[in-house]
Amino acid sequence: MTTRKSKYWRDRIKKEMDAKEADDISLEQSMKQLHDYHFRNIEKEIESFYQRYADKEKIDLSEARKRASELDISAYQKKAKELVAKAEKLRREGKIVTRDDFTHQENADMSIYNLAMKTNALELLRLNIDLEMQELANGEHKLTKKFLDEGYRKETEFQAGLLGLSVASQASVKSLADAVINANFKGAKWSDNIWDRQDKLRSIISQSVQSAILKGKNGLTIARDIRREFDVSASYAKRLAITEHARVQMEVGRLSMAENGFAMFDILPEPKACDVCKDIAKHGPYHLDKWRIGENSPPFHPYCRCAIVGVDESGVATDRQLDYNRNMNNIDLMAKTQSFIINKDVRVSAKKVVGTRYDFWAQDNTKKIRDTIQSVGEHLDNLEGYSIPKIVFVKKAKLQGWAGYDYKQDTLFISDLLNSKAAVSDMLLDNYFAAVDLNGILVHELTHKKHWDTAKQFYKHNKKRYNTLEEAKNALDSSLVSYIKEQKQSDYNYLYKISEYADVASLQGKYNEVIAEAMTAGDKLSDPLLLEKIKEVFRWK
Repeated sequence: MTTRKSKYWRDRIKKEMDAKEADDISLEQSMKQLHDYHFRNIEKEIESFYQRYADKEKIDLSEARKRASELDISAYQKKAKELVAKAEKLRREGKIVTRDDFTHQENADMSIYNLAMKTNALELLRLNIDLEMQELANGEHKLTKKFLDEGYRKETEFQAGLLGLSVASQASVKSLADAVINANFKGAKWSDNIWDRQDKLRSIISQSVQSAILKGKNGLTIARDIRREFDVSASYAKRLAITEHARVQMEVGRLSMAENGFAMFDILPEPKACDVCKDIAKHGPYHLDKWRIGENSPPFHPYCRCAIVGVDESGVATDRQLDYNRNMNNIDLMAKTQSFIINKDVRVSAKKVVGTRYDFWAQDNTKKIRDTIQSVGEHLDNLEGYSIPKIVFVKKAKLQGWAGYDYKQDTLFISDLLNSKAAVSDMLLDNYFAAVDLNGILVHELTHKKHWDTAKQFYKHNKKRYNTLEEAKNALDSSLVSYIKEQKQSDYNYLYKISEYADVASLQGKYNEVIAEAMTAGDKLSDPLLLEKIKEVFRWK
């Protein structure tokens, strides 16, 4: 149990805030690209409108723009009526009216007027602009939905890793995601806000274009006018998406805290938090059953990036990750909860298993242990490049995890939880670890042995320089650990790409776990150089 000022909580959630800010920047760029794309298409439609007039009059586009700019629509309307009356008079006299019946100037005047007033052309332009605006609305909806879906997924994984507790099944997550994302916020759904705002924007753009053409503005001027409207729309779109994103992620946090038994929560203001956020946070913790978004839980305002953390009823933040760090002792344990104490419980009385070429020992002779022994033996038969230590198979109650290597005893403890392929698959379903099957779990644990075996050799040859094996191992790993830290500094998700467990372990300073996860991922690593650097350490002679 730790205080609310826990460095782990602060550091981990601060990094998550930074990552969310990076996501917001990425969204802003995407929204701008979306609006720019449709603006350019509308710009082309307007340009095409003038180009058709230029082609008809056999003049270049700049001249067409010039003529349109000089157009006095009221004067031309009067002149057009006179020319139409003249044409009607000629028709009544039985003549077929052609351009030859008018002077060159009269024909030119009528063409300029038609540039602005030809109904079919103008209506076609308005229709094309309307369609483009519909596409923009659909694009914004899809982009925002994707952003919210991704926000829900990331926050669910983050909460599970942070708390080290249970997470809903995938089927449950999907239904919860839809319910959370589509919930009303301040009387409206996020999608309603998009459609309403885009309807208004579509109307403004359509009216602006028509009015501008009738007033004789050329295409470049019209484009500049509607560009301002697009920039405002992109800004509103970004604000809506980021604020809704925060709401969705906070709701995930609330559901996660409720599911894992928290009764209260605290607010962690973002580094650049405003006075409003700081003041609300100062009065925490708050009761979870009195959760009110915008009042006692984020987001408190547009672009709010404050976070929440579950606390127990005494108002003390629960930091299970630090419990893991304190209680690790001498064993590298692969355990999802990371909330355990490993001591004499794992040093159980066990009997030697006969009929196998491995040094197997079993706590009991239950079916689950027998099945686990058989399955592990079969996988070891196909595993090359690893030295196999003594392996003790224990009941799950004795080992609060799946497997753990004790370097002092050179012994690997394996839980009977790994008794079947289906059981292993179910435990690895959430992709928290790099392992995808029993083979991956064994590679992870045997990497620990290989790592410690190398450290023991290194220490043996450098006893005058180092007082303990652990000190020697830190020196052996120093260059590799520095490389990992540098990569993570330039790419926040560097270790997350290996596995969420690798990312969480690094925050604990447990780089032996990071190395084991990297070896488990193997050729799937996005950074092949990391794999080579690890093997370099293991090749030490």
